[in-house]
Amino acid sequence: MAKVYTVKGDEKLNPELKKQVVDLRSKIMGQCGDLPERFVLTMSIHGPRGTITDKQTGKTTSPVGLYALSDVVRVINELFG
Repeated sequence: MAKVYTVKGDEKLNPELKKQVVDLRSKIMGQCGDLPERFVLTMSIHGPRGTITDKQTGKTTSPVGLYALSDVVRVINELFG
């Protein structure tokens, strides 16, 4: 089962629309794949985006939009997987 991913603005939606938006966002997140152990993905509660941190160097990406996250995860896996 995919992780449920909500953001602050979801509370303003009517319950039916909120469920649809959260389900869609969670499905997109579920299709991103896993990062190598070296990296950590932290999702923002303020919008559909996240940052990726390299545990070895401590460096963090700029916020990555949900629409681009699967491509970023794919490239990291190709480089470091």
